[in-house]
Amino acid sequence: MALRTIPVTSAGIGVGLTPLGAAECADTFKAHGLAINRTVTDGTMNVVKDLMSGKVVFGHFATHAAIRAILEGYDIVVIAGGFNQEFLVGAPGVNDLSELECARVGSGPRRDLHYFYVEYMFSNILKKPGIHVPVESDTRYQDLMDGKFKATPLSTPSAVRAREAGCKWLLDYGPHDLSHSFGGVMVRRDLLTEEPELVEDYLRSLVDGLKLYKADRDFGIQVHHKVNKVPLTVAEGTYEAAHSGYQDFPDPATKGTIKIIDFWKGEGYLPKTFTIDDLVDSGPLRKVCGVA
Repeated sequence: MALRTIPVTSAGIGVGLTPLGAAECADTFKAHGLAINRTVTDGTMNVVKDLMSGKVVFGHFATHAAIRAILEGYDIVVIAGGFNQEFLVGAPGVNDLSELECARVGSGPRRDLHYFYVEYMFSNILKKPGIHVPVESDTRYQDLMDGKFKATPLSTPSAVRAREAGCKWLLDYGPHDLSHSFGGVMVRRDLLTEEPELVEDYLRSLVDGLKLYKADRDFGIQVHHKVNKVPLTVAEGTYEAAHSGYQDFPDPATKGTIKIIDFWKGEGYLPKTFTIDDLVDSGPLRKVCGVA
């Protein structure tokens, strides 16, 4: 049977790309009649534009970034997703969350996900005031190591690198429903009606790859090593931190997604009428996973 080649792109190579990386490494796409031509595109909005132009069929990036695209009028939808796995990591010598009261913490612009993570920590966990320090994503790790602030949210594998360098994980956002469940997958909304079988075959390939990743530790470590392009020691630490967070049914309508929607409503970024249904259609994933 001839395979159908599908162009796919992502806005990076972080841990959120694990299901796609696992499906590639295990070649689960072939069983569903697909071959993948994967690229990496700089910037989530460029991924969105490639989706809308038809240059790519599936886009991978963090779920929260799709909100911005929808607000700007792009007719895309999240079919599987979640947040990246995040930890609040202390700078060298910072060992406890209590040290962050009135402290400088690496954050981001008010509409950035990192701002939300830091404000959530100050308001809901530490329940003490602190100082947001805007940080560029590509300098976040090094700025932390240089002590420019006392802590910052990092996703794996960067959080694992920091811990290997002696930094402490002060907070795991996972128990607060603010880590990944799958890794964002976005499509043009019209694809759901025009080619539902293609959407389902793609999701089946990812789910099959993820099952193997969860069941086979050595395979999972190799996925992180190859896809995230990190040393084996970091890949091993990333797998140990990440694999249990992936759910058997990775529903993108997570409590965490709703929390950030509600937060941005309060900030005036989102209209009060915006709901999770404006962002997510989990119907195809539910069908693939056999969830009513």
